[in-house]
Amino acid sequence: MNRIKSLTLKLTLMVVIAVGFAIAVFASVYIAVDAFLTSQFADGNIEKEQPYIDQLQSFIYENDLSMGDYNTLYQWVKSQKIVYLSLYENGNLIFDSAYTSLSDYGYELSGYNINSYYELEFNDGTAQAFIIVMLEYRYYTYLFIGDIVLSVLIFLGIFMYGVNKEVRYIKQLQNDVHLMESGTLDKPIEIRGKDELSDLAAGIEQMRISFRENIKTEQQLSIANKNLVSGMSHDLRTPLTSLIMYLELLRTKNTADEKDRYYIEKAYSKAMHIKELSDRIFEFFFVSRIGSDDKCLPESFRSVFEDSLSEAAVILTNKGFKINNKISWTDIKISSRYEFISRIIDNIVSNIIRYADSSTPVTIETIYTDTTASVKFINRIADNTSCFDSTKMGVTNINLMMNKLNGSYNITVDEETYTGELVFNILKNA
Repeated sequence: MNRIKSLTLKLTLMVVIAVGFAIAVFASVYIAVDAFLTSQFADGNIEKEQPYIDQLQSFIYENDLSMGDYNTLYQWVKSQKIVYLSLYENGNLIFDSAYTSLSDYGYELSGYNINSYYELEFNDGTAQAFIIVMLEYRYYTYLFIGDIVLSVLIFLGIFMYGVNKEVRYIKQLQNDVHLMESGTLDKPIEIRGKDELSDLAAGIEQMRISFRENIKTEQQLSIANKNLVSGMSHDLRTPLTSLIMYLELLRTKNTADEKDRYYIEKAYSKAMHIKELSDRIFEFFFVSRIGSDDKCLPESFRSVFEDSLSEAAVILTNKGFKINNKISWTDIKISSRYEFISRIIDNIVSNIIRYADSSTPVTIETIYTDTTASVKFINRIADNTSCFDSTKMGVTNINLMMNKLNGSYNITVDEETYTGELVFNILKNA
């Protein structure tokens, strides 16, 4: 037997089944209750008719009606709701509550068998009344309305039961997708049935498998990169350290002539530049491997920067720079990681030593707003363009670390001045 492949067809069949079952229930209930009412009211209505005749006679007297007051008689019959009334004069029909047109009146009741008549006195004569009190009509009305409501409820119940199965499956798929979003990729997606929803589930399952494989591949590549960088770090730094040591030995000897010493200094400068670049590359791999799960801790702004800025000032002073100190402290907290802060300050100091004009003071300033705390470094650019030929690896690392600290590194460069500003968000209620 072929499974239903169309969700639309499946829902259509649910509607057809629900409608068929509701109609069957409606017919069964109506037939059963109708038989019961028929048996209850099979004894006739004579005892029930007399009170209505008495009420009608009183109504005629009170309103002084004549046999031609059709509208008033209609209003009375309408108010009773369960009464049929016809009036005759000398065997001719003069009023019938079943008709609204006066042209229907006036014919003789030839061959019409009436079981009982009641005499009604009008102000213009006596009429014979034929009345039917249909007490069971009220119950039939209740039966019809109740049967309709029951059938509708049964239809909705059957249809909603069928739809709810599909809705539960959709919610299950939704929960599975949320698990995937949270990183749980080991739970298989249940593929149920053979329709559009099952096709969707199969697509999600394929996506889950692809994600899991991609993450596994990414983890393997990350491990391979880590091993590669570690290997490169050892293989590069070992000969580079030896090279720098040999060059330092040559620098300390006075046997070389002036031309040789020039090339030795150039070689030493390039070797130190290579060492600095390799340090920045390894630093980039170190910072980029730190994930969002490695949380930063709230720390006092002063405790984070007081020692590091003092050390930076000492290093710059030893390199021949003058420091314009505009540092002040306030009681606030920021997100911090010690290894990040030390690396950031080290990068900034290295850039200042390499690219700043030592004849102009370096300004170190702290700035506060309602939401941020900043450390700003301002220096004059040296009379060379080497800074613009740099790989900018140091600045890239600073930006990467500041992003992980939920901050930013803003750079402003004009013709003579280079300004770098470390901006941190102030932590409220930390």
